[in-house]
Amino acid sequence: MVAAAFMGKSQPQGWNAWLWITIFAFVDGTLFQGFLVEGLVKTSAGLGSVIIDSQPLAVALISSWLFKERIGLYGWLGLSIGAIGISLIALSDNLTFHDIHLFIPSIAELSPYDMLLSFTENGEHLMLVAALSMAVGTILIRFVSRYADPITSTGWHMIIGGLPLWFVSGISESNPLINLGFSDWFILGYMAVFGSAIAYGLFFILRFKVILSISVH
Repeated sequence: MVAAAFMGKSQPQGWNAWLWITIFAFVDGTLFQGFLVEGLVKTSAGLGSVIIDSQPLAVALISSWLFKERIGLYGWLGLSIGAIGISLIALSDNLTFHDIHLFIPSIAELSPYDMLLSFTENGEHLMLVAALSMAVGTILIRFVSRYADPITSTGWHMIIGGLPLWFVSGISESNPLINLGFSDWFILGYMAVFGSAIAYGLFFILRFKVILSISVH
């Protein structure tokens, strides 16, 4: 928001702008960040980063369906190789066809609540949902940019999207900030500035420029 102010970017105006920013915030802020941090707690950082990298695959598929963007033969080949590679990496080293044979009937016997509980206990599943949420958020910036500046929208979407997470933290965690030391605050500051504000801003600015170039051609 500070960068947008220094750059002279305009603030969102009108109901359409705030509606799309709110949708963008919920999908790419609340859902993505929420599933991301929960997934990282329950899986390794290396495996989590590989799964989150499936986001470009989802963006390409959604864009080809929604906006009729042409992928091409080599594009489809690359997407297929990427999907297969991520799937193989995400599989457990100890998983066998015998395990899959036993796993499918056991899943069928679970109630919907137990299936949801089992899903949320798996870090890989949560990271995959996070990747899909970010993919949808990447698509949404195309609609947001029609009504508001992408840099300003990115700042607002981080603020609005963080409010539900703050609320959930408040009711589910007791004194989450009381045990944080100087190094913890430094890490949080680094994540907020470089891992969120700058990274998000550059990502969606570049995405917006790509959208403009595609529209021109």
